[in-house]
Amino acid sequence: MTRLAWLSAVLLLVVAACASNMQTVQDEPLEGAETQSFDAPYADVVRAADEAITQEKRLDVTRRQEQPEGFAILFVRRTSMTQWGGAGRLLIERGNTPPTVVHLTYDRRWGMGGAGQERWARLIFARMRDVLRRGDASKKS
Repeated sequence: MTRLAWLSAVLLLVVAACASNMQTVQDEPLEGAETQSFDAPYADVVRAADEAITQEKRLDVTRRQEQPEGFAILFVRRTSMTQWGGAGRLLIERGNTPPTVVHLTYDRRWGMGGAGQERWARLIFARMRDVLRRGDASKKS
């Protein structure tokens, strides 16, 4: 096998692993997700989730989609020197009254470093709480 053929095969494997990652996250059952409840209406939690993920400069939203079970935000983490990136899904369960339940799944791509699902969930959930608090404070003013 020539060097070019070998390099092409390796690159094809890397691209295949990256492409299948988003599908894996989309199909992952919610039982494996990090879950948090927020004492806020559904619409406010959707807004807070979108703002929290958008604030994180290392994450790019690939799709926002209303689904039968709630609102889903799909996102990816860019690759860097020590991180092959990752893919995640944040699902806000639709409900008429609080609490509103949010699930986050995240899968790293061959990471030599970087955060896993639990750490990303803590970061995003904390930012969501901050957004919701700011919203509550502005409503009281």
